[in-house]
Amino acid sequence: MKNLRYIFIIQSLRLGAVFLILSISAHASVMQRRMSQPAEPGYHCNNQIYLFSDIETVRQKACKAFTYPRKESRRPLVNTYSDNVENWIFEWSIPACLAKYSKGVNRATPDKITFNNSCELTGVLSYDSASSKYNLCAKVPEVSTSASSRMNQDPVKSFIQCGSLSLEIIEIQRHASAQSTRFMEGFVEVENSSFEVDGPWRRNVLGKIVSVHNRLHNIYYEVMINNQNEVRGMVVTHYIRSVGPAAAKCNDNKHDLLHMKKHRENRCIRLVCIFNTKFELFPNRLALIPSISRKRKTLK
Repeated sequence: MKNLRYIFIIQSLRLGAVFLILSISAHASVMQRRMSQPAEPGYHCNNQIYLFSDIETVRQKACKAFTYPRKESRRPLVNTYSDNVENWIFEWSIPACLAKYSKGVNRATPDKITFNNSCELTGVLSYDSASSKYNLCAKVPEVSTSASSRMNQDPVKSFIQCGSLSLEIIEIQRHASAQSTRFMEGFVEVENSSFEVDGPWRRNVLGKIVSVHNRLHNIYYEVMINNQNEVRGMVVTHYIRSVGPAAAKCNDNKHDLLHMKKHRENRCIRLVCIFNTKFELFPNRLALIPSISRKRKTLK
């Protein structure tokens, strides 16, 4: 009798072990299938997902705002400062309607993108109310095929970039030719450029007309040329906004100074770009070099 009871206990333990192994195996199989399924492409911010195309639309809008000189226009806001303005990082808030699961509800502290002076995206940030700080959103890349990406590539064009402004070389030459008379007479010598091998350098303003919200908008930039009428560099102005403490009043107490409200200030910065290669400003004709003005200006 004892032997039968012992055999029954052993068989029960064996059956229990078999069921446990099968359960663990099934759970592992389910977890493996879940892990093998790729996450949805885009930027994952807490419970929100932003599509790459939507973030690109926001980035392009923020980039265009660099060149709007009107005071009432929305401008990129400085996020991170540096000793060199060319290394500053800026931010631009993301509309709530772009979040996939937001249902268009506006948040008190919206998510935002960060980017540099060249309009290169440096991050997508989401505000965490628990820690009261912004966290970097996780980027889940798309599964791309090398064949399709090669087919969709555009032919390489000769262009140059300074700050947020990217221009084809032929476009700069066209702008200069269209304004050749006034353009050649208005050059100003670049300070300290007489020491260059191809100096002195001179600079003048050109304009590019673009359409913004169905309205024509003129973007101004400067080109620097050497004594052979070859372009050596470009200067671009960025219109930005910075946040600083409000001016203190004489009767403000210490508590008010510690909890002083910050105000936003419109500013502009100048980005000077010297090109590694040079190109002719007037390739199809010889342009007369006017007498160089004795008036000198710095590139501040």
